[in-house]
Amino acid sequence: PGYDCLVMEDVDEYLRILRQRNHSNSWINGPLDEVLITLGAVSKDSTGLHPTRAGLLMFGKVSCIIREFPDYRLDYREKLGDERWSYRLNSDDIGMNLNVYTFLRETRERLSMKIGSSFKLDGMIRDDDSDTLSAVREGLMNAIVHADYQGIGGVTVDYDGRVIRISNPGGLRIPLEKAINEHISDPRNKVLMRMCLSIGLVEEMGSGISEMFKAKGRGHILNLTIEETSDPLRVNTCITLPVRGVRPNSNASAVINYVMANPHATMSEISSSLNIPSRTLTRTVSDLIDAGVLVRSGSYKYTTWAVIG
Repeated sequence: PGYDCLVMEDVDEYLRILRQRNHSNSWINGPLDEVLITLGAVSKDSTGLHPTRAGLLMFGKVSCIIREFPDYRLDYREKLGDERWSYRLNSDDIGMNLNVYTFLRETRERLSMKIGSSFKLDGMIRDDDSDTLSAVREGLMNAIVHADYQGIGGVTVDYDGRVIRISNPGGLRIPLEKAINEHISDPRNKVLMRMCLSIGLVEEMGSGISEMFKAKGRGHILNLTIEETSDPLRVNTCITLPVRGVRPNSNASAVINYVMANPHATMSEISSSLNIPSRTLTRTVSDLIDAGVLVRSGSYKYTTWAVIG
C-alpha cells in the first residue's frame, strides 16, 4: 500500500495529542515523515514512503487495510432492549472507515457515556478516571494489541448494560497467571502497542491484565474471566459491571457477586460463605430487593436469584 492509504485527519489528531503529552521532545515537532518513521507508522525504501502494517492498522483506510489483512474486522455492539442491536460500530460499514484509531476513539467515548463514569476526555486522554472504566479500557486495549489480524472473526465488543464481552483472534502468548502476578506481556503487535502507549491509551507495558484483576479485587468490577478457546483460536474477556448505587466491597456488593455465581444459593449458604450474620444478610437482601437490584423467586429451599442492571 502507498502513503495515500493513510487517513491524514486521524494522523493529525493523533499527533496533536502526542504533542500535548510530550511537548518537550523535539523530534515530535520535526517533519511529518520523520515523526511517522520514528513512531513506526511508516517506513522508507528505494521507492519512497509506505505505511507499515502497524501504521496501516492504526491510521489506514479500511479499503487498504483489507488488502493486507483480508479478515480485518472491528465490531462494537450494544443490545439494551429487544432489538437485535440498539447501537453498532462496524468496520464493514464503508461509510465509517473504522481503522484502529477511530475504533478506539469512538468505542472508548461510547463506553464512558454508557457506563456513566464521571471522568472527562481531552481528545482521548482521561482526566479523572474510575476503576470500572479503567478495567474496561484495559480489556479493550488488550484485545487490540494482542489480536492476530490475520486470524478469523476480528475484534468484537458486546455490551448489554451489565456485561461487556471482548473477543480477539489469536491465543494467549503468556500464561495468564504470569500476566496477572508478574506484569509480563508479549504483545503480538508491538509497534501498535507503542503508538497507543505514546498517547496514554495504555498505562504501561504489561500492566493491562493485572490492573483488571486488581480492579476486580477492589470490587470495582463484579466479575472477570479471561479464557482461550480453539477452532478458531481466540481470547475471550468477560467483564461484569458493578451495580450502580452499590458501594464496592460492601455487604451488598458481596451478596450480588455471590448470587451471580450461585443463583440457587440459600440464605444460610450465603451467610456462611460470606461470613455475614443472618440478620445483617436479611436486611441487606431486603434493601437490594426494594431497590430493584435483586429479584428472588422460588421457595425457601429452592431459591433462584437474578441481578437486575
